[in-house]
Amino acid sequence: MTIRCRLTRSKICEGKKCTQCSATTEKGERCKLTTCIRVQYCYIHAKKILHLEVKKSTLRNAGCGLFTTVDIKSGDKIVEYIGETLTVNQKEKRYPNNNGNYLLQINKKGNKKGNVNGYINAFCIRGIAAMANAREDRDDCNAYFKIINKKLWLVADQYDIKANSEIFAWYGSDYILPKS
Repeated sequence: MTIRCRLTRSKICEGKKCTQCSATTEKGERCKLTTCIRVQYCYIHAKKILHLEVKKSTLRNAGCGLFTTVDIKSGDKIVEYIGETLTVNQKEKRYPNNNGNYLLQINKKGNKKGNVNGYINAFCIRGIAAMANAREDRDDCNAYFKIINKKLWLVADQYDIKANSEIFAWYGSDYILPKS
């Protein structure tokens, strides 16, 4: 039976990957809503706490995308990128055909410039940042990844991001974009 996903609000979820929202309500109780695809918060708390929401992407054939509900200034942290850390060798063993759909190339500074020395795999462990889609051209992305205090963050690029805009991140040259 297909049910309506509480994060994306689409009818793609079969309930197998749902978990309880980790937010605390105003009464001090844990939120009773569920969230799909292993994301920390339900759609209500993602919007309220992180000022982010997941909805249909503006990119053709991309499925869902990540949108901001508030203006974000250039250089501001948007959200932490969560996933399993893999070395280059671990990535090559696990994905010999380069078919890891939720892999983010990283280097010592994040992923903006420099040689690849690892990957973050958001397939099994995922935060809402993994819902940010990519653009074909790195210059068309309005966010990038940066390591800050040993955590990987999605950061607004050189221009401010207006409220209700989709967030596009550069995932690296290994990232496979959906066919138009």
